[in-house]
Amino acid sequence: MDFRNCPSCKASVLEDDVEDCPFCGASMSGKPSAKPAAPKPAVAAKPQAAAAAAATGKPGAPAGVKKRPSAEELDDGTDPFEVDTRSIVKAPPVSPKPAKGRMQRVVCPMCETPGFISPQQVGKEVKCCNPQCLMPIFTVPKPKEKPVEEEPKRSLSGIIFAVAAVALVAAVGAALYHFVIKEESAGKAAPVAGGPTPVPTQRANGESVLVARTPKGPEGPPPIALDEVRTTSLTEVERAAQRGQNNRSKPFGRRMSAEAFASAGEFDKAREQLADMQKVAGYEPYFEVEPLVSIASGLTTAGDAAGATAALNDALAKIASVPKLGRDSFDAAGRLAAALVIAGRTDDARGVAALSDDSGMRGRAGVLWRIALDSGTLDLDTPAGRPWLHDMPSAQWVNVTLSLIAQGHESEALAWAQAAGDPAVRDNAVAAWAGTLAQSGVAAGGGSVPPSVTNVIPGLSPAGQARVWAAIADAQQLRGDKTAAEQSLSQAVAALDSLPVSVESLKVPNLKAIYDSDGQPRAGLPDPAAGRAAALAAADVAQVQASLGDVAAAWTTMTRAVAHLRGTAPSPAATTALLDECEQNRSGLEAKLKSALALEDAQLFLAFNRYRKQCGVIHDEATARFDLQVRLLRRTAAFGVLQPLWEEIAARERQTDSAEREPYFATLLPGTIVAYASVAKQAELVSQVQQAIPANKLRIDARDRLALAFPAAIDGSNMRQAADMLRSYDQQEPGDYYTSQVAALRGISRLLKAGNTDKALDLVMNTIDPLLREDGVLLIAAAVVRDDRHSDVWRKRSQFGLSATEQAAFFRGCMLGLKLRPPATAETPETAAR
Repeated sequence: MDFRNCPSCKASVLEDDVEDCPFCGASMSGKPSAKPAAPKPAVAAKPQAAAAAAATGKPGAPAGVKKRPSAEELDDGTDPFEVDTRSIVKAPPVSPKPAKGRMQRVVCPMCETPGFISPQQVGKEVKCCNPQCLMPIFTVPKPKEKPVEEEPKRSLSGIIFAVAAVALVAAVGAALYHFVIKEESAGKAAPVAGGPTPVPTQRANGESVLVARTPKGPEGPPPIALDEVRTTSLTEVERAAQRGQNNRSKPFGRRMSAEAFASAGEFDKAREQLADMQKVAGYEPYFEVEPLVSIASGLTTAGDAAGATAALNDALAKIASVPKLGRDSFDAAGRLAAALVIAGRTDDARGVAALSDDSGMRGRAGVLWRIALDSGTLDLDTPAGRPWLHDMPSAQWVNVTLSLIAQGHESEALAWAQAAGDPAVRDNAVAAWAGTLAQSGVAAGGGSVPPSVTNVIPGLSPAGQARVWAAIADAQQLRGDKTAAEQSLSQAVAALDSLPVSVESLKVPNLKAIYDSDGQPRAGLPDPAAGRAAALAAADVAQVQASLGDVAAAWTTMTRAVAHLRGTAPSPAATTALLDECEQNRSGLEAKLKSALALEDAQLFLAFNRYRKQCGVIHDEATARFDLQVRLLRRTAAFGVLQPLWEEIAARERQTDSAEREPYFATLLPGTIVAYASVAKQAELVSQVQQAIPANKLRIDARDRLALAFPAAIDGSNMRQAADMLRSYDQQEPGDYYTSQVAALRGISRLLKAGNTDKALDLVMNTIDPLLREDGVLLIAAAVVRDDRHSDVWRKRSQFGLSATEQAAFFRGCMLGLKLRPPATAETPETAAR
């Protein structure tokens, strides 16, 4: 491979995207460089450092920079991203009873089961003695030692002298107060107790906050000026992108730097970053899409319509290479689709929105991330509880709707939401639109819902009306207005009551109908769209009912949701029976086909294969219906309806009629009930499930373990334990990194809202997922700059041991935080230095 040579010093330069020689500072193009020549590199390292580097094969870390944990420190293997399994397989168990050498009592922080350990196990990881514990591995806390100081012996004369000295000091103090301090303070107003006075201000997203304005005192370093943050961030984000060492992805760094320059209004410089991106290894055209969207948005604001159009056209050409999977694909497609809608190019937006896979947790993770950034709240935790962000039929459609609202295009957002072809997708997007506007309207209007929201409701389907009223009720209860929420909820229930509900499950078609269904959609079964829309609407209503404390009504509504689904496809137990008959009784089926269809023997082979294929199509529809059914019932467990849920699934499992039997025991739903019942200390319910299902078939879903234990670790400020939980989940579910990433980012959001920046950084630094670390540092940097808490983090940033990509994300976050700051705070002399 040929390297570029400096025209001045003739040195070989490895990086292919630098403009100036890193050795002499001369321009690589031969043109005069605007930068001063770089000083000559040191001739040689210290002998000790050189010897260490030679022995290990690794370059030494710069002085003063905190070293990142090595792979050996994280695991016994050599993979730096391998999950730490020592806590799972090597943690010694806690003894349930005291024994010789095990007399020290400990209590499991998860299930609160007591046990006994040896003194040598203090400060180390042990395993809970409760076999039902959801997170059995924990670290035994070390006892806090209080230093004991020996009180000095005093003689009688010393005591007399001390008493005299105290009396003298008291007399002098009283005289000073009476003759000096009291006279000086006469006529002056008493200071306000309670510390610095909170000053009301407003974030860029309209959220009102109180920021403490403490007068600058003589102690402590001065605040970091925002100009320094801006200038240094733009310089350092570009340097980080160019680094060759410890750089996961140079294209990622260039994307971060391009977006940083675009947010600063330096569009030509942003274009330079994109041009350099094309020269580095690993480049893909779709990497340029998000920076190009940022450039187009900035040019539109600046009044350059032609430049904005050119940037959008360029992005539209680049998006063609986007892969179907991945959150980067989701983000790029969503941002471009929203920009195209704003530009009046809705048809192009439809095509772009369909490019990425938005199913399951991948879509949910993408929507929550974009809400946090686009809205300026930098909060993934609060939106995660909204009912309309669960079980989204099309997360991207919701994502584009919310992105348009965040950019101030409410009418375009509604038009986009209503343009969805599938009823469930349309109702979900309109509910997201209504819930977001209702939440902001309730916050700004003292509890009133904007008329723009209520005016839309009459034109919706009953299911759509129920979802919108549920979203409004959710916004009202989020603000503490329970009375208004109950009134809106009654409207949602009334809308649901107008929908017909299936009394029994859809029956399996007869043999001739199955054979004749070849070529028909869904093998002749009815379109499930309306039933799914009604079921999702009922699930939203049930969640709000539970949040308002009416658990009985929530369960009644959820049974209605399941009934709507049962009318869309047969039971999977019935369709499984069809497939079993095809495998086990071919001759009998061929005889039935011959009789029912009047076939010749020579036609039976093709006829049987056609029939079996159609049975498979029907079974796929039944499985899809049952999968959604289980997901909705998992939500029921999450909001506390456990005993009725268990009784329902147990009764369905025991049904003798295959048309009504539903195989819940083969799913993870019983384990979900056990997990939530264990946390709720419902021992009787746990026993009922364990008696009905053999221990080797009762599995606890790893998602439930994480959902129940991780928030407790965050609230308990145990960041190391929280990071271990994330690694444990990724090991158990290697194909699903989105669940752990969402959990971690929600935890970071909670810590930042509580002002625990150090804990948030601690959590990020303890994780080993590089993508999560990059997202985490971006979120933290943006939050501290936005909220005037950046000085301490800014000074300590070199101690974090960030990789090149993490540094790029950090400085990109700083630029985002500057953009999210309220304009008023940037104009005052006091805050200019903060």
